[in-house]
Amino acid sequence: MRFARAALVALVIAASHSALAEPPAPSASAAAANLATEPVSKRTELGGVTATVRFARSDFEVGEPIACTIAFEGADAATIAVDPAQTLGDFDIVAIAPARRTPAGTTELDVTLMTFDSGTLTPAELAVSWRHGSEGNDGKVAFPALSIKSLLGEKVDPSQFRDIAGEVAIASPLDWWPWAAGAGALLVLGVIAWVMLRKRPAVPVAPDVWALGEFTRLESAALPAKNEFGQYYDELTRIVRTYVARRYAIPADRQTSREFIAATQAHSEFPSAETERLRALLRLADLVKFAKAEPSRDECDRNLAEARGFVESTRPTEKPQTEERATEAAR
Repeated sequence: MRFARAALVALVIAASHSALAEPPAPSASAAAANLATEPVSKRTELGGVTATVRFARSDFEVGEPIACTIAFEGADAATIAVDPAQTLGDFDIVAIAPARRTPAGTTELDVTLMTFDSGTLTPAELAVSWRHGSEGNDGKVAFPALSIKSLLGEKVDPSQFRDIAGEVAIASPLDWWPWAAGAGALLVLGVIAWVMLRKRPAVPVAPDVWALGEFTRLESAALPAKNEFGQYYDELTRIVRTYVARRYAIPADRQTSREFIAATQAHSEFPSAETERLRALLRLADLVKFAKAEPSRDECDRNLAEARGFVESTRPTEKPQTEERATEAAR
């Protein structure tokens, strides 16, 4: 009887604990799946032409293609032309479909955007032009604000991170000498091994020589022929980033593509003419890695040639022999 009563009490305590326990927090994938489905739009009066930007929903994920439709209404809507801009603030333009006329007499344009930033973001205005008779007109189409969610979820707060500290053992006054003797012996053995096994320091390889060798290795791996496009562009951008980091002392391995381009533009020695070539290469690599784009093998070979051309055009120029002799004579 006493045993049955104790078992009943244990069952009641376990049931109360399970009832008071908090439900598990939703995972990042579950939070990402719970995106808003309400459409969002923005209307802009351009003087004779009205532009309306429509999105199927207002919430998207980082790196997700964001499709929208821009409808132009008015007597001059058929003459609308769009400035082929590459970026709209924090957003990249992935694709712009050819304009089409609808039975209602409007001109519609499908635009696909993408961003790797998170938060409440508003694309910058899109420049457009149209004609009224013989006169040309310019204007800018405004976009609504969008909510871009991080793949890590919204409950991640780095300010709440703490180091994990375990128990600290305190040695007695008489226990230190064996550890000291062991440490001294290890130190002596380490010095002896270093003296016996040390090698002459390797001659540093120039950044451009290293990068060109890596390009040759990547080409011989024939990754596009195996349809391994993601690994191919990972390697290609790694080589370019490492070369720029070593050549111009830019921390490219710790920066996003947008921060990387901004750092090169701010660098006094980086040639501005190479910025667009570098931007196009990184944008295509991001599309392959995050949007699962599949370029052709000819595009892969062309991008490798572009990367080689970038390194060869930015490699350090050698000093003339006369200058080197004058420097040695001065010494």
